[in-house]
Amino acid sequence: MTIYITKNVTAVEDIPLIVSDGFVETYPVAFIRHPISFSVSSPSLAMKGTAEFDSSISFVSGEPIVEYTPASSATYEATTANCYLHENGSFKIITATDGYMGMGSYIASGLGMKAWLPFVVTLPQGQGVISATVNLTASETRSRDDTNVKMGCESFSYASGDITSPTSYSSLNRRVLTSAVAYYSSVAHWTINIPYSFDITASVQEILNKADWVSGYRIAVMIWNNASTPNMDREFWGAGNTTSAYRPSLTINV
Repeated sequence: MTIYITKNVTAVEDIPLIVSDGFVETYPVAFIRHPISFSVSSPSLAMKGTAEFDSSISFVSGEPIVEYTPASSATYEATTANCYLHENGSFKIITATDGYMGMGSYIASGLGMKAWLPFVVTLPQGQGVISATVNLTASETRSRDDTNVKMGCESFSYASGDITSPTSYSSLNRRVLTSAVAYYSSVAHWTINIPYSFDITASVQEILNKADWVSGYRIAVMIWNNASTPNMDREFWGAGNTTSAYRPSLTINV
């Protein structure tokens, strides 16, 4: 028989014990429990005019048992509500026939782009994140050097329900990034139909930490131009692409 201490002890206090005969319950977090060998000696009987029963109990501390739950990964595909704008005033919702999006600087005047990519995420409020990457597949080959962007998630208040999709230039242009933002300078040259990944872990964690986040709501990844050299952009396939492997995706490891 083994007794498990199921509580970390940092001071002198009563310790609740769970007695288990060969069964160890698994929790979805890593923790340490110290098994203690528990033995009871056989009763001894001595006749001294009256009957006396004598027994002893001994405890011997064992080595710690470390239980480890490996990381799990989930990849979420962008919904067809993804869209982007040019700072010249144009706005596009991506469809199968107009299946590319852009980031960086669009034309020689240096006007930039803003992209909005929503993903339905089934993780609970407060879930810790090991890593989160947004994966984009190039829709054309680009070798221009000075494309600079910042990426994060929309800092949306979910108190009234799930995030709403932009339907116009002005509604997308008003959207606000999370405090946590990842900056990418001189984005690498792109080759058509090759995927490229960008780390936005801190931004995704910020959304999941929101008190009003609900599993099954959408997290919107946003990609803003960040002072790219004029006419330095990168284009990528949107959620409307007929080849699912080319659509934007969000991979989260927890």
